[in-house]
Amino acid sequence: MAQPADESTKTIPLKEVCGSEATSQLRANASTLLARLHEHADYGGYNAEIYGEYGTCDREGYSLRMDSYWMFNLSSYELFGQCYWSTITNRASDVRYGAIGNQRYVGDVWNDNVVRLNTWAK
Repeated sequence: MAQPADESTKTIPLKEVCGSEATSQLRANASTLLARLHEHADYGGYNAEIYGEYGTCDREGYSLRMDSYWMFNLSSYELFGQCYWSTITNRASDVRYGAIGNQRYVGDVWNDNVVRLNTWAK
C-alpha cells in the first residue's frame, strides 16, 4: 500500500530503461548539485555540497536537514540547477526565513543556527 509523501520524499515518474542507459540515468540523478553550504558569510570558509537523488529542483523541491556540524556553522549558501526559492529554519525557535537565490549571509538570527533548508524551483 502506498504511503503519502512527506516533505523529505520526492516522487519521480517511472520509465523503464535497461542496461547502460539505466545506469547513466541513475548516476545523473544521484549527482545533481542542489546547494553549497558555507561556514562564513560571503561564501567563505569550509564548504559542503549537497546533491539530490531525484534530479534538480522542481516546484515540490527538497527539504534538507542539517547535520550537527552545519546546524552550528552555516552562514551562507549557494543554490544550483533549478533551485531558486529557499527557506531556512533556526533550531532555537523554529522561525523560518524566506529568500530568493544565493544568500551571502543568512542573518543574525540564523547564523550558526539552522536546522533545515528547503529549496524549490520558480
